Amino acid sequence: MNIFNTYLKKIKSSVLKNQKELSIKNVDNFKGIVVESPPLEFNFDLSSNVSLILAKKNKMNPKMLAENIKLIILNILFIVIFIYVYHD
Repeated sequence: MNIFNTYLKKIKSSVLKNQKELSIKNVDNFKGIVVESPPLEFNFDLSSNVSLILAKKNKMNPKMLAENIKLIILNILFIVIFIYVYHD
């Protein structure tokens, strides 16, 4: 399994677990959603069109959806780091 498939599965899982909080009703089996390398002019490791695809299917603002997905991912990371640091 490559890194792109790994992160695509993580994105799908996070969106499904938080579907109600994100106000997403239609995921259409995540049809058309990809994770890939961004263009060279951007200094990022991975890129995804998840907010663009889901926002269009749910008649939402893609930028706001992306921000909400980002907050969910950051909350998950915070919890994992907190548990790791404060675990006995």
